[in-house]
Amino acid sequence: MFQEVPFSPLDLGLIQSRVDDSAANERVVQIGELYANHGRAYSVIDEDGQFLAAAGIHEPWAGVGEVWAVVSIWLNGEGLRFALACRRRMEKEAREMGLHRIQAHVRTDDYIALRFAAYMGLKEEGAPRPQYFSDKCDAQAFAVILR
Repeated sequence: MFQEVPFSPLDLGLIQSRVDDSAANERVVQIGELYANHGRAYSVIDEDGQFLAAAGIHEPWAGVGEVWAVVSIWLNGEGLRFALACRRRMEKEAREMGLHRIQAHVRTDDYIALRFAAYMGLKEEGAPRPQYFSDKCDAQAFAVILR
C-alpha cells in the first residue's frame, strides 16, 4: 500500500535509484531542490516507511505544467499502479493550477521512465531532442493537451 507524504529534496537521496551513479543521484537531488521551490510535489512511502518514489509538477510558464518522477527499484511490480495514481494526482493538480498543457522530458536511455510517461497518459512529441540533459543524454518530449 502506498502513502503520500510531504516532499523534501532529501527524499530523493533515500530513493534507491535504478541508476548506480553517485553523480547522477546528486543531480537528481539538485533537481528536487529546484522543483521543491517551484511547484507541487509529494513523496511516496510503503507501509515500512521505505521511500518508493517522488513526483511533482511545476509551471515553467503560464498554463503549462512540467511533470517529473523519480521511482525506486523497490516499486517492482507496482509501477503501473503507481503511474496511474500519479496520473490521477497530475490531473487534479493541473485542474487546480488552471493548466492547459502537461509535458515531460524523459531520458531516452531509461526504458522504464519512457513507459512510465506513456502509462501516465502522455503522448510522444516529435523526434528525440539530442544532448538535452547535462550529461548529453537525449530526451524524448511527451505531452497531453487538457480540455
